[in-house]
Amino acid sequence: METIARGTPEWQKFVIHQRRRIRARIQRYSSVKMAQIELIATGNLTPYRSYKSGTMAPILTGVLLRIDQGKYGVCVVCGDEIPFQRLKLVPAALACVGCDDKR
Repeated sequence: METIARGTPEWQKFVIHQRRRIRARIQRYSSVKMAQIELIATGNLTPYRSYKSGTMAPILTGVLLRIDQGKYGVCVVCGDEIPFQRLKLVPAALACVGCDDKR
């Protein structure tokens, strides 16, 4: 199982990559042009777009803040490190699996 030690150059490279992934998602979820197209076509936003723009985009923005604060990959509940593999699969993970299951 691949892992990267925090504080190493590899970790920093990984965090930069994750920041790019998260920013791309925010842009996609918050796309005014796509929302306008959807409104014209259907007269309303789909529940999916509403969820992504209203719920996920703010969560992702919070994750970017945690990256800037040097807290990326630290569980907001217990303070333990979130496993590297989880962060690879869920770049916006705010909690480790155990704490996420409890929430």
